[in-house]
Amino acid sequence: MKHAILAALLICLVPGASASTVQVDNNIGGWDIYEIYITSAGSDSWGDNFLGSDIIASGDTGEFHVDPGQYDIMVVDEDGDMYERFSICILFRHVWKVTLDDLTRYASGSAYSGGG
Repeated sequence: MKHAILAALLICLVPGASASTVQVDNNIGGWDIYEIYITSAGSDSWGDNFLGSDIIASGDTGEFHVDPGQYDIMVVDEDGDMYERFSICILFRHVWKVTLDDLTRYASGSAYSGGG
């Protein structure tokens, strides 16, 4: 078992030739997703918006292709609120069902502290 875990970690560190898929399911509950950023883990910049001028409406799904590796992902909703995941190992397919529980920062830039 330890060898399988080590092999999976090594694969994340060495990019391969075949594409992997990141699936983002908008389960935020009434808010559309306007921006998605997928960048190498630990990068200094989020880079370009993978959605361009498209959106992912509430309840819809988007799919994006990346090389296998380790990534940070940020989703921005229509209000500018941010949902982030860091150091995600993507080998073949990664599904993120984005919910309000994933909220990390409000549009004002303040951190989400939980509660209502």
